Amino acid sequence: MSKEAKQWYWLTEEQLERLVGHGGYPDAQGAWDEVRKIKKAGETPAIYYSKFNGFRIINEDDMKQFKIGLGISQRAKKFRM
Repeated sequence: MSKEAKQWYWLTEEQLERLVGHGGYPDAQGAWDEVRKIKKAGETPAIYYSKFNGFRIINEDDMKQFKIGLGISQRAKKFRM
């Protein structure tokens, strides 16, 4: 497996919404639904993607998820569209 496939990227909500409309990322809709669920609860989502792992949505207001997100965010690059 290449390093590129394992590389994490962070996305904005706007980028994820555009990916849903684009249709090139089949699991983007599920990620978008999860982001909306977290926001509806008044909490803060963080959005990550890698070719190997797909989308990973982190609820930054949940301490356990926040710690996982810290590990990912330290390696993540900005997603370019």
